[in-house]
Amino acid sequence: MFNNTNSNNNATAIHLNCYSNSIIQKDIQQREIVIVDTLFSLCGGYMVASNNIGCINVWKLEESLHPTTLKQQQQQYQQQQYQLRQQAHLESTHKTVGTSFSEFYKPHCTFRAHAPFTPINKIHFFNDQILASAGENDIKLWSWEKIKAIIDINLEKLQNQQQQQQQQYNDIIKLDWKLVYLTCIESPRIEGHGGQLSEKSEINGIDSHGALLYFASGNNNAYSYDLTTSQIISCYKGHTDYLHTIKYNSSFSNIITSSEDSTVRLWDTKSGQCVSILNPFYKISFEAPNNNEQQSQDSGSTNNSNNNNNNNNNNNNNNNNNNNNNNNNNNNNNNNNNNTGSGNNSNEYTSIYSNITLSLTNKTNKYESNFNQWCGPLDLDETGNWLAVGGSTLSLWYLGKLNTMVSQLPVDEPTYSIVFDKEKIITCGAGGYINYFALDGRPLMKVPSSSKILYSLSFNHHKRNQILVAGGTSPFINTFINQENIAFSYYFINDD
Repeated sequence: MFNNTNSNNNATAIHLNCYSNSIIQKDIQQREIVIVDTLFSLCGGYMVASNNIGCINVWKLEESLHPTTLKQQQQQYQQQQYQLRQQAHLESTHKTVGTSFSEFYKPHCTFRAHAPFTPINKIHFFNDQILASAGENDIKLWSWEKIKAIIDINLEKLQNQQQQQQQQYNDIIKLDWKLVYLTCIESPRIEGHGGQLSEKSEINGIDSHGALLYFASGNNNAYSYDLTTSQIISCYKGHTDYLHTIKYNSSFSNIITSSEDSTVRLWDTKSGQCVSILNPFYKISFEAPNNNEQQSQDSGSTNNSNNNNNNNNNNNNNNNNNNNNNNNNNNNNNNNNNNTGSGNNSNEYTSIYSNITLSLTNKTNKYESNFNQWCGPLDLDETGNWLAVGGSTLSLWYLGKLNTMVSQLPVDEPTYSIVFDKEKIITCGAGGYINYFALDGRPLMKVPSSSKILYSLSFNHHKRNQILVAGGTSPFINTFINQENIAFSYYFINDD
């Protein structure tokens, strides 16, 4: 009997210990949330956010921006209680915290959209009925109509119970993903040597136009997917490294991609060919070679060269002897040129390199990527003529026949997100600050946030709900109304 009691006590202690460890683990996961992307609905009434462990949160903005009198009283009471707990915590830890934490709003809906502990790199509204989310190896489509309906039903129940002063219904819906799931688009696999297929790559960027969904992949390629036929109809090849972002430009009917290879490429959506390459590091743009012509020329020259190799080898032996003599003469000529000065050096560089310093022209060709130089976020203004490019540098381009780089904006850290707001450019990145720039490159303002690193900026253009939100290495998504101070924050909650 004594042994049974001890064994029961030990089992209870183990159970409590496991429960305590799970609570601590969940608390750590909650504190270490990273907001990867934020997005406003097409109607401007909702905000959606994704994090680094596969969860999506949804807020209805009416509750936070235009609360009713009853809701205001409830929020004031909750905020007072939170401030008292926060003050007690500060007194015990001797720390200070910004006023941005005094007001925060939990989501109306949360659900696990992708596999646990995998990031959701991008979220996108295909239309007012479908929400898309891109993960490590697939794109999932969700019924936005059902998500909104579930939120509205729950809010109506809450309002009725508040009026009747009943026990409150749970105000956060932990949604079963199966209720709103539509379909999944698998990441393409590239066929290699011997017909072997590569592993699935992560999807980093999404955009859409009409029935087509465009996405940028980690396998260096971009794709267009037809939702009506459920098939990939085009593959855009040319980048030599990981793709970050893809944008459809309706003004020119083309798509724009950015890559770790330090270039931005413009693609013709009909032919699938790259038509122009922008290199912010070199500060130039140039036309891309025609892939079909290049391949046909390469194949033709290969066949001819195979037939003439024997004759060419004999001629090359004779030419080598002549080249040796010519090299000696060239060396003497070079010495003479150095003594006479560098007056003819301006002819060494073509017109596209006229604005490049000598230290930047050491690379063997302009298509080669630059070490530690990369292109990341992209955004277009309303006209589609202005393009902002982030990454290791921050630059502004005017698109047209020449695709001219207008200015290089002064930033001290990598840029992870860009938003156009009328005649301003808003950026954020590794420094945790929100930067405002004029179109001519002048810095206007620098605003701190509650995150050490910011990964996402989103601006709601709806007149009734015009706000700017910023998310990063914190569960708090800071909200700006007057652009200078944090008005309040949205608080991201895991599905667990």
